[in-house]
Amino acid sequence: DSSLLDLSSRNWFQQVRTKRTFVVGAPQVGIITAGWVIAVAVPLTDAKGEFIGAIGASIPSVRFQELLAGAPAAAHELITIDDGNGIVLARSAEPEQWVGKRLPPATHPGTPIGPGREVIRGVDADGTQRLWASVKVPSVGWTVFAGIPIERVMAPARAKLFSGTALGVLALLVAGTLARGIER
Repeated sequence: DSSLLDLSSRNWFQQVRTKRTFVVGAPQVGIITAGWVIAVAVPLTDAKGEFIGAIGASIPSVRFQELLAGAPAAAHELITIDDGNGIVLARSAEPEQWVGKRLPPATHPGTPIGPGREVIRGVDADGTQRLWASVKVPSVGWTVFAGIPIERVMAPARAKLFSGTALGVLALLVAGTLARGIER
């Protein structure tokens, strides 16, 4: 039938054919919508278990973007969902520039903090040093990153260090003055 689309060359279809299981595809530009979509599909098999096709649906990536609507509490916080291979599915800031694009590689290795979780310190694509927490979503292979500028994290510690140092210097000055007075 000439009205049917041949999707057999699409990556998600190839994965369903090979893996014979539910597949969540990488973001791609949809053939019909011409917008960014994420395909989900399951295999179809005959009575003998032979692969005969797939049933799938394309979910507009804007739906994933809606997951992040209002998620960050402040403009400096950033949340990104990737497909597990570094391709952005949704991003809390500038999604129109990021969805479907590859994340820059991490500048430092992450520190594991639990199964599928790590903390990463690195420079974001906009040049901001950030502290990232990442969580893998094993059921679909995605990773969710939440980042905050290092300066926002370190500012309270630096303020405490400064006030502690200032109090220490003041205590030394008082002790020195008292010692000098006692000496006289």
